[in-house]
This record gives sequence, structure tokens and C-alpha cells, in this order.
Amino acid sequence: MSKNLLSGIKRLKPNPKSTHEIPVPTQIKRLVVEVCEILRTQTQWEEMLETRLSVEEIVPSEIAHLVFDKIHNADLGLKFFGWVSDRPYGCSLDGFAYSSLLKLLAKFKVFSEVEAVLKSMKCQGKVPSREAFDVILRAYSDCGLVDKAVELYSFEVNTCGLVPNVLAYNSLLNGLVKKGNINDAMRIYCDIVERADGEENCSADNYTTGIMVRGLCKEGEVDKGMQLIFARWGKGCIPNIVFYNILID
Repeated sequence: MSKNLLSGIKRLKPNPKSTHEIPVPTQIKRLVVEVCEILRTQTQWEEMLETRLSVEEIVPSEIAHLVFDKIHNADLGLKFFGWVSDRPYGCSLDGFAYSSLLKLLAKFKVFSEVEAVLKSMKCQGKVPSREAFDVILRAYSDCGLVDKAVELYSFEVNTCGLVPNVLAYNSLLNGLVKKGNINDAMRIYCDIVERADGEENCSADNYTTGIMVRGLCKEGEVDKGMQLIFARWGKGCIPNIVFYNILID
């Protein structure tokens, strides 16, 4: 096993837009399971990890992204992250590993740590994957932290050149509408529609437009809601009973 085997799964230059991963060898999968079990059950876990990875001739940072994906526990993920980061030699995490950590933290709503990791990545010139951005954006939006979500959206789009997937920006728009921030919602909606034609997996759908129609109607702008439907007709927006129910209500 060791370095020759691991070279098949290392990503020397993580691509933030990539969603495809190279298959992980079975031996590495087993090792990751062992690492997670050591973190969960052992009090002297540092020494045990050091010994176990040394036997395999593997640097911890090389499997960090797999551990973050597997651990399903934010506290244990942070514990492993701290151990890897504090090591004295060649253990710098790449953008791929940081992205896996961000997804773990966002799923458990550990937002203070999410912001700390994002800040650290920014200082190092590393960019999260779009998948990581999507998970964080949805977590912020679903928890009502719409200001944070808008800030993250702007950073993702304007600084990193990435666009959230449809589920992520629908969560953002829905959060803004619930908060009554219809102007911000409309600005982001128009930006999404404008960008959608040239971006893979970024077309606004019926639900996207329905969110905005509902928001406009809540503000008493029923005519603008109608106009929005007509403007999107045939462009991923096929008026259905949901739209008409919103307008009738």
C-alpha cells in the first residue's frame, strides 16, 4: 500500500468546480475507517494515529479529506484537523481537504468554525469547492442567517467565479423572501437568471421563479409577479397550478 497506492487518489491541484472524484482504493478506505474509529474510541489517539499512519507511510494530510467525509462528527473532525495542522512537517491541507471540512462543519451548523476555516483559506489563497459553498449557503439560509448567506454568495460569485447550484440559491432566495428582503432577493434572482445560460447546472427552475412570485405578492406587487412569470415563460419556467394559487391567494 503506502505512497504508491495513495498517489492514485491525491489531487495535486484541486479544481473548485469539479464534482468527480477518483475512485478510492479499498485499502485506503479501510485505513480511513480505522482512523475514524481511533478518533472516536481512544484516549491516546494521537500516538495511535502516528503509529498507524507511519506503518503505511502516509502523511495525514493526504487522507484528511476522506476522514472529514467519513467521520460524521464535527467535534472529531475539528480534533483531527487541529492535529494535522499542528504537525511540524509537510502536512498542509489542500483546498479539497478544506472543502470536506467545511461541508462537515456546515452540516452540523458550527458556523463560527466555518467562518474561521474560510478566513484561513482566504489567507492561504485557497478556494472551497462549489459543493462546499452550496452546503454552507444552504445551512446559512435554512437557519435564517440571510446576511451571512448573501455575503457568501457575493464572495463565491464575484471573487471565486463560481455559481451555486439550484438547490443552494433557491434556499438563499427563500430565506430572503421569508425575511422580507425582496430587493436583495430580486437582485440575486436577476443575477442568477443572467448567469444561468452559460453555467452548467445553474438554470433557474419553476421553484426559483415561484419563490420570487410569492415574495412579490407578499409585498402587494401581484402585477410584478405576473410579469415575472411571463418573462420566464419557456425558459425553464412552465406556469403551473402553484403559480396560479400564489397569485389567487
